[in-house]
This record gives sequence, structure tokens and C-alpha cells, in this order.
Amino acid sequence: MALLEFGSAVANNMALDVTKVQTALEKVKKVGGMELAIEAVAVAGAFEIITKVVDASGRKAPPHHVQRVKQGVLFVMKNRVAIGIVGASVAGAFALSKFTKASF
Repeated sequence: MALLEFGSAVANNMALDVTKVQTALEKVKKVGGMELAIEAVAVAGAFEIITKVVDASGRKAPPHHVQRVKQGVLFVMKNRVAIGIVGASVAGAFALSKFTKASF
């Protein structure tokens, strides 16, 4: 809970409330010691830096439908073996059912 509170205090989109951050960091120190506090500060700092880099680049997120198509393609690529096995099984069952009906 202390880490969540610290992360929320640092990630606030408004001006940084230093007293809120310090209070949250003290709670983190009580829970996990100085090592956890250092790790929490490092993660928060890295997040803040990369957020500024991305914001400064001016890059916009692709439209929602483009993201959905990418997710679909990645799903098919990731599961292509399983999809192929299921597809082959369905095609084989269909062919077998046609063959057995034709012979009777």
C-alpha cells in the first residue's frame, strides 16, 4: 500500500506535492527499509523521464482500430501452431464426414 501511495504521489499530473511525496516515501521506508525506498525512487524517476521523452517526441497513439488489427495479427502469429492444428482437425473431420456419408 505504501508503494502505491508513493507512486500515486509522484505520478500526479499536477504540480508535484513535495510533502505528500515525502510522507509516502517515509511509509515506504517503514515497510521495506532504505533499499525499497531507493528502488521506488528509481522506478518513479525512470517513469518520469520516459514520460517526458515520449511527450517531447510528439508521437501520437495510433487509432483504436489500428491497435485492434495489430493485436489480432499478433494473436494469430503467437498461436499459429494451435490455430493450424485446430484448423487441420476441423478440415479433416469435415472431409471424413463427407467421405463416410458418400460411402453409405
